[in-house]
Amino acid sequence: MKKNLKILMISSEAVPFANTGGLADVVGSLPRELVKLGCEVRLILPKYRMVDNALKELKKRPKKILTNFTVNINNRSELANIYNLKMHEKLEFYFIDKKNYFDREGLYGDEYGEYRDNAERFSLFCSASLQLLKKIKWQPDIIHCNDWQTGLVPAYLKTKYNQDEFYQKIKSVFTIHNLAYQGLFASSKINTFGLNVSDYTLDKFEFYHRINLLKAGLVYADFLTTVSPTYAKEIQTLEFGCGLEGALRNLSHKLVGILNGIDYKDWDPKTDKKLKANYSIKNLNGKKENKKYLKKLCGFDKEDKDIPIIGIVSRLADQKGFDILYECIEKVVTLNLKFVVLGVGEKKYHDMWNHLMKIYPNKVKAFLKYDALFAQQIYAGADMFLMPSHFEPCGLGQLISLRYGTVPIVNNVGGLADTIQDFDEQERTGNGFLMTKYSSSELLRIIKRAIILYQNPEVWQIIIENGMKQDFSWKHSAGEYLELYRVIAHG
Repeated sequence: MKKNLKILMISSEAVPFANTGGLADVVGSLPRELVKLGCEVRLILPKYRMVDNALKELKKRPKKILTNFTVNINNRSELANIYNLKMHEKLEFYFIDKKNYFDREGLYGDEYGEYRDNAERFSLFCSASLQLLKKIKWQPDIIHCNDWQTGLVPAYLKTKYNQDEFYQKIKSVFTIHNLAYQGLFASSKINTFGLNVSDYTLDKFEFYHRINLLKAGLVYADFLTTVSPTYAKEIQTLEFGCGLEGALRNLSHKLVGILNGIDYKDWDPKTDKKLKANYSIKNLNGKKENKKYLKKLCGFDKEDKDIPIIGIVSRLADQKGFDILYECIEKVVTLNLKFVVLGVGEKKYHDMWNHLMKIYPNKVKAFLKYDALFAQQIYAGADMFLMPSHFEPCGLGQLISLRYGTVPIVNNVGGLADTIQDFDEQERTGNGFLMTKYSSSELLRIIKRAIILYQNPEVWQIIIENGMKQDFSWKHSAGEYLELYRVIAHG
């Protein structure tokens, strides 16, 4: 009989408590699926101001279990309070509470940039997480770390705590959610982090004369994962490796890509109470009602029944493909389509959409803000979902759009390549439209192709159904993680 594993998840964010992107969605969803598979899971998060606000909204009151808990970090000691919240018999959260570090508006920075004391903040977070385990006498089989903010945890296990019997059997998994964010700090911070000077070498955590916390996680973890199989290959190349491609090639024997999923209970057009009308693959009439409602919200003419709506829910940045869209947007907006855009980002893209709204008020509507409720209306009401990212570790937008019967138009990279298959008109297979190269001319070509096929209702119905039939829920991915945990724990 297989032993039920104890898994500790350490992350700088997790839904529903603290959220700036895909990392939070993963760490918020995966533990629930692991519990269903028999694991005992606990999560540790910083107690940000955002966490306090979320707890109030959720009407949850965590219990303070430790007051003035002493956290030792090499040349200094810090005091923190520890809170515990039981969400399920086998799922608990711990929050590291230190007001002067975490009671702030942002998680990692503000309008002026990253917080200057992030070295102190996250070294305390990592140290407190490990020292808490010994205090509460809970010994996990696996510690699953996520992104640079937790990169010190595998390093500490292999250096500071490698002679401590309590920690010696604990294995670590480190997940790269986005290699572009690495946690770079001056070499003078080595004492702040409590790292060994002897480990400040090119094959450990040194990176162009700086300390790289993501690299520390990569080097010291027992196993590495990233959020899609294709991204696992891409990050070993010069184009996508962000300077770490050589290190990742050397570590490829312990690197695997496991595709992210989405929670199909949260994202279900059949039961989603936030929609104007519900629908399913068997009855898509509700999707037509959502399109009418979306047009109303945008102030588009009611008579344009057969014109497709392209939806965008995204950060407005070069990485998300807005550089090539910028180059061809004047040609794109003259096509027989409408745009609904939701997101914030770089000023030049705000200016672009504001300019287009003035010239094409009945074709372009941009909501330059964050709005989770409106995002779901776009997923449900649009006909196509545009996501031409230059790189995309996994991507959630295309998975949600498939679930809601909105056909993705994406670039052939990362998780987009792993989830979207270009529609084949002869075989009637495929669930979207896949760019063959990253260029404005290719983007224009593929949008034109999608519009042409949209004019054939029978074909378009097939594309929609192909997408809605697929299962990108967390159930399969959680099973892959569980098998990986078992191999590591017993290896």
